[in-house]
Amino acid sequence: MSITTSETADEIGAVNRMQLADKIAMIVGGGLILLGTTVMGIFESFFTGHTVSPNGNLGDVVIHTSFDPTLRAYAIALGLLILFLYGLFRFTTQHQWGGQESGGDEVVTPE
Repeated sequence: MSITTSETADEIGAVNRMQLADKIAMIVGGGLILLGTTVMGIFESFFTGHTVSPNGNLGDVVIHTSFDPTLRAYAIALGLLILFLYGLFRFTTQHQWGGQESGGDEVVTPE
């Protein structure tokens, strides 16, 4: 990537840091959501024996799970929180830089 007259090395470094932040947020946030939904669900469905035991004469059935449902919920919620916070970060930095990293029009103020 060559530096043109309108771009400085600091601006290019900032864009590269933003691209790195994009990748980290998507991997961590998306990974936690996939871990809580897909990975734990597949593991629990196919690789563990669901033990279902009747609870006496009450007609209730007790299902013993491999993962605590609150653990799955916390993993999903943490992933969503990371993506939400990243979205806020991206929104504030985009307005701070005038929207240049997303291909937006440059804001020109009258003199």
